[in-house]
Amino acid sequence: MQRSEIEAHPGHNIVIAKLYDTHDRLREITEKLDEMASELAARREGTKAVDRGFLQMAVAINNALQQVMHAHHGTEDEVIFPYLTANFGFDASKLDEEHGELMAAMPALQAALVPLLEPGGPPAGAIAAFAAEAKRLRERLAAHLANEEATAVVALLKLTSSDIQRMFGGRL
Repeated sequence: MQRSEIEAHPGHNIVIAKLYDTHDRLREITEKLDEMASELAARREGTKAVDRGFLQMAVAINNALQQVMHAHHGTEDEVIFPYLTANFGFDASKLDEEHGELMAAMPALQAALVPLLEPGGPPAGAIAAFAAEAKRLRERLAAHLANEEATAVVALLKLTSSDIQRMFGGRL
């Protein structure tokens, strides 16, 4: 189902809305990291300096990405998927595997940021390494989010308001 069909479906609920909001946020953050990597490369090749403030912004965006991913995947892995599995027979094994792969990829992006902050400026190859990691993570995340939206969202359409209350205990 397409997102527009999901949003028009009578089973559309707050869990789906929050899931899409978070997915949109993750896409925005990873796209911003990609844009920053391109800007860094352009500054390095051109006459613009690679200033420390710009690099610190990349670190802040990476930190936001890590926080959102940990919170989002934690809620799915600890609350949503177990509930869907127990009550609707949902098979979350592929999504769980993807979550593990994405979380394992986060340290590589973090490690690629470190050389960018060296006092003399990024060493040769550091910007390209950061750009490659940012692109790799964005592509993996995009594939995962598409998979999640194609599978988990359809299962979430089955939730009643009572299911949502039981699942989250009023915390949503």
